[in-house]
Formats: sequence, C-alpha cells, structure tokens
Amino acid sequence: MKKPIAAFCTLLLLGTLAQAQENTAPVSKAELDKLRAELKAEFDTQLAAERRQFESDLANLKSSARAEVHAPRWLPGKEEIVPEPPIDVPAVALTTGSSKLILTGGASADASFVDSDSNFSAAFNPIFLWQVNDRVKVEGDIVFSDNVGVTSTQLEVAEISYHFGDYLTIGAGRFADPTNYFSTNLRKPWINKMPDSPNAYVLGPSFEDGANLRGIIPIGSTFLNYAAFGAANVLRFDSGWGFDSHPIQSVETDVNWGGRIGFQPFEGLEIGYGAEMVSFTYFPDFYGWPAGRYRWRDLIQTADLNFTKTLSCVKGTVDFHAQWGWLDGQNYDFSTNSGYAQLAYRPTQLSGLISRFEPVVRYSSYGSNPGRWTFGLDYWLADRTVIKTALYQGAGGKIFTLLQFATGF
Repeated sequence: MKKPIAAFCTLLLLGTLAQAQENTAPVSKAELDKLRAELKAEFDTQLAAERRQFESDLANLKSSARAEVHAPRWLPGKEEIVPEPPIDVPAVALTTGSSKLILTGGASADASFVDSDSNFSAAFNPIFLWQVNDRVKVEGDIVFSDNVGVTSTQLEVAEISYHFGDYLTIGAGRFADPTNYFSTNLRKPWINKMPDSPNAYVLGPSFEDGANLRGIIPIGSTFLNYAAFGAANVLRFDSGWGFDSHPIQSVETDVNWGGRIGFQPFEGLEIGYGAEMVSFTYFPDFYGWPAGRYRWRDLIQTADLNFTKTLSCVKGTVDFHAQWGWLDGQNYDFSTNSGYAQLAYRPTQLSGLISRFEPVVRYSSYGSNPGRWTFGLDYWLADRTVIKTALYQGAGGKIFTLLQFATGF
C-alpha cells in the first residue's frame, strides 16, 4: 500500500506548489485539473492492484489452512471422505465453548392385540453425544418407557471413550454387548424393521458394564472391524425364574470376557463371529441343593450375516440380517441355541406411494421350541419415521397383532 500513499502525497504536494506558483508564473485552471486527474487515475489503479493482491494472498492462506487441518483420508469400505482431526491442536485442550453436545434419539408408541386382550406402551429415548475434544467423547442413552401407566427408566449406555485413531478406540462404562450384533446396531425402533425384537434368547447379553477396545484393520480393499471387552457380571434371580420361594442367599461378582470380529469384503456386506465367556458364582438355597459355593461358566458363541444394499436389478433396497447363538455349559451339562433371520425389501427406486412400503418377514427359534414366523409391513413417512404392523402365531395357535409408530430425530 506504499505506492498509492506516495502518489496521493505527490498529488497534494503538486497542488500546494501550483497554488504557490500563482504568485510567480500563471498556470491555467485546465492544466491544473488535467494534472490532478492524471495523478488520481494513477492512484486508483495502484490501489486496485494492491487490493486484488491482498485478497488473493488471503484466499491462498485460508485454503492452505483448511488443507492442513482437514486433510481428507479414505477408509476402505467407506464411501465418504473422513477428515483427519486437527494436528496442531493439543488433544487434551478444552476451553469454554469448545466442546460439542448433540441431542439425538427417538420415540415410539406400541400396541398389541390377541383375542380380546390388548396392551399399549410408549417410549422416549434421548441419546446424548458429547464431544469433549477431538479425542474424548461421551455417550449417554436413556429409555423412558410407560406400559399402561407403569413408568420405568433404563440406562442403556453411559460410556466415555478415547479415540486414538481409526485403528483403536478404548471405552469404559455401560455399553452395548459387541458380540450381540442386534443389540449393538439394530435394537432402536426407528432402525429395527419389526415392531418387536427377535424371539431368540442366546444372542449374548444386551449390555455390559466394564471396559472395551475397538477399531478397524485394513486388508487391501477390505477391512476387519474388531471389539474386545471385559465386564462385571452379577447374577440376579427375579420372579421370571420362579425361584421366589427359594431365594438366593448371596451372589459374588464375576467378570465376563468376550469379543467380536467382523469382515466386510465389500460395501453393504458384513460377516461376524463373536464369543463370550460368562461366569457367575452364588450360594443357593433351593430345590434341596446342599449349602455351598457354586460357580457356573457358559461359553456363548454368535455368528451373524448382514447385508444392506440398494440394487438396481430389483429397483430397491434389500435388507437382510441373520444371527445365531450357541450356549454351552463349561462345567455343567447344558447347551442350547437360538437365532433369527430377517429379510426386508423396499422399492426405493420406484416413484409414487409404493416406494414408501416395505414388507418384512422374520423367522426366529429358541432351543427345542417351535420356530416362529412373523410377517410385517412398514410404511415410511420419512427417512426415520415409520408405521409398522406385524402378525405372528403364538402359543395355543393364537394370532398376535403388533402395531408401532416410531421416529428418530
């Protein structure tokens, strides 16, 4: 900006000299105006050039800063570009207003009918996601439910995690059991295609209280995702076990160990295997068992297959999930298995009202009990808002009708 300032000063100096020269040599007004116009034009030209150069330097500086802080990185099996965290900001830095809190979740209303009996319930499920900084994150998942006037509260997730990178994240608190794919990824009403959960018991616990580590391992154009955990386990008998008249005298806390590996050979497909050793120790006083210390250990193994993809050959999205579990007593004679398979199809590539409908069919089985077929039909009002209906034949040949209105926000 020095040249325009110099030219402006020169203009003022010449004006002053011209005024001073009026006493010595006559100068016409036209000549003076011409000189002033020439100097002003030169000043304006230089000022515009300086301004353009400044704006160009500023744009280059901003572009360079964005490229340095948000350098894109591709992850195998992911369509989106994942930004790197800023490398010039300390991971533990936290100042007022620098953290980010997101409130998400959903709500649902359910109704079931069998013969002349009916039941109604509702649930509100806020999920809090707090990003303390680029490494530390906190998740809270609470379900408030009401069943015909009886209100209950369940804390499903309360976990703090530290992100070392895509290859490793450690977490501690209460979290969904990694060996149970349904509980980890499909349990929410606005995600699950059916109004209810599969009638399958041996899929592993739904939630754990302890610590875990998880991440991905790239293998060429594919990758593995892994999770391992250790969690406390306390056996509690309630009225569902039918042991009210024979109470447990005391229970010891044990530790469950487990993990899961998922292989994603291409986009939309994941094949997983999980295993968990469940232990519990107690001192019983029922069915004539002698007093003493009893410890049971169970090995639960799960296998799952998951495929979700939009296929042009069928003009829509195919959603398939299958999961099976096996329980084997390690120090006593007991074993059982259960699982489910579910298929849904939505003609998303068709236009009109038909693209909002999604038929669903599911088969589930537990041990030696007869398998159950459930048939459903979903109507999507929006991407995360759905009305579901389903029918299945229960005990005694009774037909159960299920309805659910669910939304996610």
